[in-house]
Amino acid sequence: MKPKITIIMPIYNAEKTLVRCLDSIQQQTYKDFEVILVNDGSKDTSVEICQRYCEADKRFKLINQENSGPSKARNRGIDESTSKYLSFVDSDDYIEPTMLEEFFTAAEASSADLTVCGYYLEENSHQSVNLLKYPSGIYCGEQIKPIILDAIDIGEGNNNIRPFSWIRFVKRECLENPRLRFNTNIHRSEDYLIWNTLFARIKSLCLIGDKPLYHYVMNSSSITHNYVENYWAMATIIYNELKDIYKSDKDAMLRLNIMLLRRATLSLSVACLSKNKETFKSDIKKVLSDKNLRGAISSIPFKIGIKRGKVRYIIFKLRLNFLIKLFQKIWQKSELQ
Repeated sequence: MKPKITIIMPIYNAEKTLVRCLDSIQQQTYKDFEVILVNDGSKDTSVEICQRYCEADKRFKLINQENSGPSKARNRGIDESTSKYLSFVDSDDYIEPTMLEEFFTAAEASSADLTVCGYYLEENSHQSVNLLKYPSGIYCGEQIKPIILDAIDIGEGNNNIRPFSWIRFVKRECLENPRLRFNTNIHRSEDYLIWNTLFARIKSLCLIGDKPLYHYVMNSSSITHNYVENYWAMATIIYNELKDIYKSDKDAMLRLNIMLLRRATLSLSVACLSKNKETFKSDIKKVLSDKNLRGAISSIPFKIGIKRGKVRYIIFKLRLNFLIKLFQKIWQKSELQ
């Protein structure tokens, strides 16, 4: 018989955290699941660790591929899955023993297309709880609209529904007809794109907002710590794809334009992390000369721009490029010291 749930896990050089993660899956109170482990070209002992679990527990299956990134790994897992529901776990994190049971029970009781839970954030030995601001329960039709708007513009607070794949439990059929997969051309915010695309097609949403079921372990690969090549190009891909979906929705487009403004500011910060002067200058120029950004900023009403975008809105709105460059040079100098 086919399992009810498929857990999909991309793995790349995760030997330090993999056992903890896999143990947390084995210890689930709900037992009817399969785990698809997609080894994305690991060079450490991750494969050997996975093989031990596959030999001991037939619910675990290992797929090996050349290093192609987590999006392609997750897509491979989706394609290989056979269950009614899909869940996603990252190899450096771990899950509560009741996560699958809570997800499955809520999804079956509500017939929801998508179920979302809260999570724990663990950083530098400190743990914080991130719950959802919406009451737990089922949301249908127009009830989903404010949640979608909050998900598009996620800068308002951590208790909005964050774009992470691992707090989601989705009916597999929702990713078919038409086929929806992670965009392999982007390797930052790929979660944001796929789940905001999915929001436009689901008919029901179940929230487990008062229960953190996932442990997200922050690591040094965060965008706030490392330079990301082509970050702005990826941001504009996300913007344009979601714009095609939500272009007839005035409220959604406003949120999407604010999102692009936030991404522009973040892109400037990412550029500051480059240790190559020419790369830094090129990245800054791409952001400041972008037509999408100009159009988005001009579409944001002034009062809303001031409230939501604050100083960055004024600087971009008035095209004070020299001021932006000055701030970024100062920032870059301090980052490289």
